[in-house]
Formats: sequence, structure tokens, C-alpha cells
Amino acid sequence: MVLSESVRAEIKKWMDLYPAGRQRSAILPALYVIQREFGYCQVDAQNELAEMLELEPAEVGAVVDFYHMFHTEPKGEYHVEVCTNVPCMLRGAGKCMHEFEEKLGIHHGETTADDKYSLDHMECLGSCGTAPMVSVTERKTGQIRYFEELDAPEAVQKVLDLIAAGKAFKTLERWTPSGDPKLDGKAAGPYRIGGMEPRYLTARVLRRTATRSTPILPMAAMRRQSAC
Repeated sequence: MVLSESVRAEIKKWMDLYPAGRQRSAILPALYVIQREFGYCQVDAQNELAEMLELEPAEVGAVVDFYHMFHTEPKGEYHVEVCTNVPCMLRGAGKCMHEFEEKLGIHHGETTADDKYSLDHMECLGSCGTAPMVSVTERKTGQIRYFEELDAPEAVQKVLDLIAAGKAFKTLERWTPSGDPKLDGKAAGPYRIGGMEPRYLTARVLRRTATRSTPILPMAAMRRQSAC
């Protein structure tokens, strides 16, 4: 038996959250529990999970193969995933990946000889505005943190320095080079886009234009006027 009693108990808690006969819906959190325990979803563990959920092993395997965040082979102590989707690609993801490859001495899809780092690409991490960026997962805890605005070789080196110093996961909020000049692992804070402040969104309301002498009214006021 590959799955320990504690792992089985945790999976059972997830299964109990679903109505009778729907326990298979717990497959995603159950696979996460397995990956956190072993570092990846090994086949023997998948087969035992299939038995618990009353599924065919092929059904569990299909879910593991479909979702990019589930791994079928061991990853290093720190799993670095560089977002290479189109927006990130246009903002230098290729160079970012190359810098990690150079500094770690491996290609994407590989793990360092000391098992400390694995390097992969990821299709989208939802942080287009702060590209190029990476997601780093700590194997022993399963914690994930975003490291953003890595548009220079020095920025990539700072990420590796933070990990080496044990400061990379002091918080799980996003990190940027400019937000942490002392390399303490400090969070960068919320990301803001200029131009979305209310004063910009409402600046044209009631403003007189050169071609009209009447103010531009809010929609609610226009409806009241048309109803008169």
C-alpha cells in the first residue's frame, strides 16, 4: 500500500464533502494531497486513489495528464515554471527562460543534479501585466509564490539568491525586484494599472464638448429625460 493512513484520511475528508455517489468529484483535491506527499502523482498512488473513488485507473490518469499542475515524475526541491504564453513571450519570456537555464545549468524539462531545482515552462499564470515572470513551488510545503518583472539577468539572479537564502517564502504575496531592494523576501504589494482610477473613468461625465452646449449626462439621467 502506497498511500499512508494519514493521506487516506485526508482524502476521505474531501470525499465526505460530496453527496453519496458523487465522491469522484473529490479527485482534484485528492490528487493534490498525493502530489504534496510524494512530490508527484506516482502511478501506484493513482491506482489506489482510483480504488477509493471507485474509478478506473485510466480515468485518474487522464485527469493527471490533462492538468499541467499535476506531475507524473519527481520535481526538484524548488520547481521554477516560466510563463511562456503569448503576452509573456512578447515581453521577454524567452530571455527569462534562457537566463534560468544558464544560471541553473539545465534546460527546461530538467532537474539539477542535486535535486534542488526543476525548470519548466507554463502556458499561462495570469500575470500578463508583470511579465516576464515565474511561479516557484516549494516541494516540502507545497507553497507557491510569483516572482514578477524579471526583465533583466540581475532580476533572475535575485530570485535564485532569495531561494538560496531561505527568504523566498517568507510571504506568498507577489515579489518584484523593485519592491524588495534589500532582498529580504518582501512582498511587492497590489499591482495597479494607471488610468483605472475613478477620476479618469468619470472625467467625461457632465463635461461640455466643443460641438454641444448641453452636458453629457449619466445614463440614468438620460432615461429620466426620455420618460418625460
